[in-house]
Amino acid sequence: MPRVWVVLSVVVALLTLAPVRAQTISQATAGEPPLLSLIDISPADADGMVTISGVSGAVFPNARLAIRNLYTGQTTMVQAGVTGSFSARMFGPGNTPFWISPIVGETPSTLRDIPEAMPGGPATIIYGPFPEMRQATTPVTRIRLDGDLSDWEAYPQASFLGGSLFGLRNRQSLYLAATGIETTGARLQVVFTVDATTYQVTVDPESGVTGQLTRLTPDVREVGPVPVAVVSRNGNFELRLPFAPIGGRSETVTLNELRSINSEGVVLQTLALDRVLESTGEVDGVVRLNSAVGDAPTRFTLGGPADGGASYWTARGRTDRLAIGNRNDPVHLELDIRLVASEPPPAVNFRAVGQISLAPIVAEIDGQQHVAMSPLANNGWSTVRTPSGLAIHVPGEEILLGEAWAEAPDIVLHENTLTFGLTFEFTIPETLPAGLYAPVFRGYIDTGEARIPWDASGLFTASQPAGSGKPTRLPILYDIAAQQPVRLLWALFADHPSNGSRGLLSEADQAWATLANRVRFDSPTYILPPVDHATGEPIGYPLEPYLYDQMPNAFQTFSAPLIPFLLPGGRLSVSVTRPNGETDNLGTAPILQNRLSTVSVDERERFGEFSPVDVYRLTTLNTLFTAYTFEDYGPYRISMTGMLEDVWGNRYEGGGVYEVLVAELLSLTPSVLPGTSFEVGDTFNPGLHLSPGVPADVTITLRVYPLDGGDVIETRIEGQANRFGYFHAPDGGVRFTTPGEYTVDYEARYTDSAGRLWAASQRAAGVIARPDSSLVLHGRRGLANVEADMRPAWYNAAHYAAIVGAQGAPIYPNIPYHSGDVLWLEDAEDSGLMPALTVQDTAGQYEQWLAEVLPEPVLRERSVRHSLPLMTINAPEADFGPALAPGDVVNDAYAYVSLVRPGVTARQLVVGTEDDATLFYVDPNDRYNRQIGAGFTGDRPGDYLFMFGGAVVRNSQARIAETAIYGSLVMTVAEGGRGTRVYPPYRGQAGGADGGPLFTLDGQAVEIFFYPSGARPGAILEVGDRLSIAGNVAPLLPSRVRATITAPDGREYSVDGVANAVGYFYDPAQDLIVDEAGIWTVDIDVWHEGPTSAGIVEPPYPTGGIPGAPDGRFSVYVVPKDVGLLPVDRQDASFAPGSRYNFNFAAPSGWSDVRVHYTLKMPGYVVEQGELPMTGSTFTYPYDPSAVSERFPNFEPQSRASGSWVSDPLTLTLFVTGVDGSGNAGVQTREITLMHDRLLSLGD
Repeated sequence: MPRVWVVLSVVVALLTLAPVRAQTISQATAGEPPLLSLIDISPADADGMVTISGVSGAVFPNARLAIRNLYTGQTTMVQAGVTGSFSARMFGPGNTPFWISPIVGETPSTLRDIPEAMPGGPATIIYGPFPEMRQATTPVTRIRLDGDLSDWEAYPQASFLGGSLFGLRNRQSLYLAATGIETTGARLQVVFTVDATTYQVTVDPESGVTGQLTRLTPDVREVGPVPVAVVSRNGNFELRLPFAPIGGRSETVTLNELRSINSEGVVLQTLALDRVLESTGEVDGVVRLNSAVGDAPTRFTLGGPADGGASYWTARGRTDRLAIGNRNDPVHLELDIRLVASEPPPAVNFRAVGQISLAPIVAEIDGQQHVAMSPLANNGWSTVRTPSGLAIHVPGEEILLGEAWAEAPDIVLHENTLTFGLTFEFTIPETLPAGLYAPVFRGYIDTGEARIPWDASGLFTASQPAGSGKPTRLPILYDIAAQQPVRLLWALFADHPSNGSRGLLSEADQAWATLANRVRFDSPTYILPPVDHATGEPIGYPLEPYLYDQMPNAFQTFSAPLIPFLLPGGRLSVSVTRPNGETDNLGTAPILQNRLSTVSVDERERFGEFSPVDVYRLTTLNTLFTAYTFEDYGPYRISMTGMLEDVWGNRYEGGGVYEVLVAELLSLTPSVLPGTSFEVGDTFNPGLHLSPGVPADVTITLRVYPLDGGDVIETRIEGQANRFGYFHAPDGGVRFTTPGEYTVDYEARYTDSAGRLWAASQRAAGVIARPDSSLVLHGRRGLANVEADMRPAWYNAAHYAAIVGAQGAPIYPNIPYHSGDVLWLEDAEDSGLMPALTVQDTAGQYEQWLAEVLPEPVLRERSVRHSLPLMTINAPEADFGPALAPGDVVNDAYAYVSLVRPGVTARQLVVGTEDDATLFYVDPNDRYNRQIGAGFTGDRPGDYLFMFGGAVVRNSQARIAETAIYGSLVMTVAEGGRGTRVYPPYRGQAGGADGGPLFTLDGQAVEIFFYPSGARPGAILEVGDRLSIAGNVAPLLPSRVRATITAPDGREYSVDGVANAVGYFYDPAQDLIVDEAGIWTVDIDVWHEGPTSAGIVEPPYPTGGIPGAPDGRFSVYVVPKDVGLLPVDRQDASFAPGSRYNFNFAAPSGWSDVRVHYTLKMPGYVVEQGELPMTGSTFTYPYDPSAVSERFPNFEPQSRASGSWVSDPLTLTLFVTGVDGSGNAGVQTREITLMHDRLLSLGD
């Protein structure tokens, strides 16, 4: 039985667990979730309607509430009063879960047309009461139309003519049965009188689902077809005829006669009766003559959407047991279902089918019980991982147990409602791992030609209804020898990203699970700033657990929680060890309710549309736990433990030790773009740049995981950045010697003169391939959201959509099929891209193995297009997939995806499936977890993204172990113009169509350029530093790179070479050590003279340089190690980002012949460079954000939001030379970083 307790008594009991030093929230305020203790759900009325009411303080005053039935998706909006009380009336019988979300003001227009998305701030989920006993209902006529007339014995008054004819009526229908009447090749006519009107219905007893109704008196008139249920079997005939088509009301019903007629209308047999049928007072419904669940079943309710969300279905359920000991004993489960159709079928000519599967919550895997991935509960984490421990996205596990169905005669159709029962009997597979499982239900209409999911649009009206077959999780759990308490995955800080990282697992849980937000690989160190610099106030962080495996965690998907926790209930204990070793013991507090979402009305404003959102959190409502402030800089260790139960008595625990670093965030830009794909023989460039520029301690750890499974090759580089944040390994680069996978971890630490710790942490990962790999890695052809036989590699998206009949649909292109091609993506409200990767197998081993696994038509189509899937799967004969049996993976095939903008990662993930594909979309409006420089509106025209891909295929059965790499370019373009398109590079110069220039800057068309990641424009190096020419060519092809470096004294150095297959260039043999202070000039030219996807480039070859730098020329400033810094008034200050600002400086006293050179840059572009005029002994740099934005529209200077994420960071470098009073040459410099509304220039 469910454990339903009185809420008030539970709260009182729980509050005695431990003393608390902070106040428990007793009245909701803006920014806090609704308080469950102040909300009540009434019992449902006969129509399933309930009243959800909150007393004063339940929500914040005048809140507008969105309330959703998490089974059916029905949503209502209500207005709370000035005291925070509210009342809402909506459908939701029994234990229906409701999501209650408070909104400040009106629902944003951006959310009004997205029915699946819930608006609002912090929300909570509340269940209606679980049924404990059979609920009183109107009795159901217990006649089942199956040709067996024994059930008529329960109605002796319905037997006539010596038991050869039976008839009765209830409040809704006429029932009739006969034995011995001729039905072969005949039709039957039933004559009956309702009050004073006589009717005749003619039916085909063999196949009829409709009858022809004729009115006989007072005048003859054809009424037309009416739905009936007819069965003719074993010489018996049964019929159910609803009264609704003849008006519904029936005071007196007389059964006149039953006739059998042939095809010519000749009467073959007549059974005359003329008897008045007294009403039984019953109704039509689900008939269960012999229930298998016993007298004391576990009861529950559930439901789901129907007909494309226009309607719903609901069910009362029962099961005979939850604890399963002997797997050979059948488990029984019954569902009494009402499916309400927005447009009902004219007749029931189909079966209703249900499937029951098991979704694991925890399971015994490799001898230990762990959380396991299940559908709609695996978004944002994985237990299937790469050799380095990165999460591989694979489908959640679901084990089909069986089906049940209701034949057409068992389905009662009244007006727009179908009522039927499904009875399941199943046994648990012997090989299923012990654990705790949630049953999952899917419903279908089986027409004999197709199975149509109940959630399909046009369920009974469309010729080809479309639906996903959305699963509904039953609110019960089957305990199959699980070890209790069950340990769940508890994370911290899911709503508080750390420069793109999101969420932190305990040290113990990190050994077997990995979080994956898909925007950025989580950094090795979770760094949290102590203060909100926009307000100057300390940030309060929740030290409460987030449960990633409870909800879909998806913006446009809703579902009931996986586990119906008993709330309030359970307890949470937390202690925090500070950097100085002191411990804050927060004590133990009761867990009072759940909480979802942040204070943002639209979660996309924080995390984007396709990142995990609305992660389920347990909360104490105790401010000590909900808003802990980190007062010191340095490492903290958080110890969190807790326990709670569900309504069925299962016990859960979680937590452990979590480590965070409290520090100010540095922006770290590696000298290798994150996720860069390499070939064996390439050299990794171990360097980085920090903003603001500081002499931080740096550690770079490169690990290579050989494809053959050999020992990990680790290279650890430690050192200190120069005073201006530039670091390069003193010994040059690291050469890759074997194919495989790699990870690289960057760490930087610096303590300023005020004692503040500054830190950065970043992880990148990718693939190393042999140049002669047998696999060729591709993107995918055509549009991701349009199914069509014609799927070109090159196309204009609007034109292509029109050709295949998809005009008007959103445009979601796949990344270019051919490596080296270009995607121009419109910055539109409804655009995005799919970073899907496929492989071409030139040797045939992988393709041949897939031929034995995939359906033949699917493989044939994919093989013809050279687009074989990359899937992490077990052998076909395996009982379970990787989520339950990761050790049984036979096709260890997956793809690395890194879609990166200079300074920002848009997507970083490892994919081992083609399911759940929508979770991998990239939206140009994504704010990328609010990384530094992500942008208030995401990608804008002028932004460009490097798409790096890597494939890993290990399959012993196919005798293949291979890797492959891929690269393409994504250019964000304004709406209008030529629109979204995919074409080969270089405007047709190598063949193919002309896709246009990559972009236009200062009136010049750019067809090829070089992104410098080694020596960067405006960088400040110290004498003795290593200067390297390194970076990436765009488009991503093996293009030529040539650089000329000119020292201050006129010496010239040349660098020349060819980039790798995806445009990466670095040759450590051509590095040089800068040995002279002054301005070093770098001229870089790139051109392509080799093959492309369309053919060989014809001369004159396309050439280019550095974006924003005239003729590819820029300056690197070299200073003595003890150089003086230009004095500034403010080293860390608030800044008005949208306003002009004059940076005023004075030359050192006594200097003459003063010259001031400067560079203003942002990630990916040189904004300005040149020389500033002197006015006496002073000079000024006039910063004009509007001018920057006009030249570079991807720069966002608006001030409607705060934080370093709102716009691209700008770095201003000033380099002053002159002659001091002693006649010696002098140098001073200063680097200033503008992180939107914060000005930073550290150093004395």
